[in-house]
Amino acid sequence: MESHLLNHLKELRTRVILSSISIIFLMIFAYIFFNFFYELFAKPFENIDSKSSFYITSVVEGVIIKLKFSLMFGIILSIPVFIFHILRFCLPGLTQKEAKILIYSIISSFILAIGSFFYSYFVVLPTSINFLMSNHFIPDNVGILLTYSHNLLFVFNIIAYLIIVFQCPVLVMLLLYFNVFSRKSLLKYSRYFIIFIFIISAILTPPDVVSQLLLSLPLIILFFIVIL
Repeated sequence: MESHLLNHLKELRTRVILSSISIIFLMIFAYIFFNFFYELFAKPFENIDSKSSFYITSVVEGVIIKLKFSLMFGIILSIPVFIFHILRFCLPGLTQKEAKILIYSIISSFILAIGSFFYSYFVVLPTSINFLMSNHFIPDNVGILLTYSHNLLFVFNIIAYLIIVFQCPVLVMLLLYFNVFSRKSLLKYSRYFIIFIFIISAILTPPDVVSQLLLSLPLIILFFIVIL
């Protein structure tokens, strides 16, 4: 019994170390190619009628943002690695069918991550920024001064939130497969899930209805697709 527990603790330590290595590796990757990511994340602001690029308000702002961005990038991009190691640790001795489900879940997680990135970058962000910076909210005689840290992290946070939230269908699929929930119970309480999705969308997105709908509607559709 004791040796069995020690083996589990050793396995847990190994998986934590491997997950930490993936964060460090991706953090270094993001740090090296930071200029590329900056150009990528600054692009949604190109259509705004401002006379120059971002502004910094402190001499240490550039260093702090580069390190913070690299760390956050490493954590977000390591999510598939976390999912793999968590499932392998929590579900030892998988059957062949369960192993296939695990592989399908990881593939689905990756596809949803890629899809949510493109959806947030090309749909949610441009729509939200153009709506928030429109004349409806900002009078014509008001100048626009965009700070470097706040707006770069704004773009990163929106993309990161959508990547994380769009992993929920994979979680629901696994809970259904392992009979934690039944399709009947999920359909019965679906209205509560819809309300929960709208609340999460309101918390994660900017304070405008457009962004909330752009996040909520795909999640609701995916929720029912997984059930069906």
